[in-house]
Amino acid sequence: MMDRRTVLCGLVIALCLTVLAGCAYGPVYWTRYDATPELFSADHQQCFDVATIATGVGSAAAYKACMGERGWIRVQAHGSQPVPEPHFQGPEDDDEFTPGSSTRQRQ
Repeated sequence: MMDRRTVLCGLVIALCLTVLAGCAYGPVYWTRYDATPELFSADHQQCFDVATIATGVGSAAAYKACMGERGWIRVQAHGSQPVPEPHFQGPEDDDEFTPGSSTRQRQ
């Protein structure tokens, strides 16, 4: 039978690992060597429209493919490390394709 100290130590380690895992990854951004807010906005809107029209409903996979074809690269923040500038956010999941969301671009 395990003693109380071993159990407590195991719980502390598990808690620390959970906290570290939660801080390891941050949001995903789009970047490109010649990126400007205007360029991102234009490509984002066109890809958003293509991803929505092609399937009848929003498709994050179609959006990501379209952005990739236009030279955009997805980068993910890690912990407190910043992502390269400039960077922009677009929809990441199918449920983000709602009316009015195509104009919601976070920087």
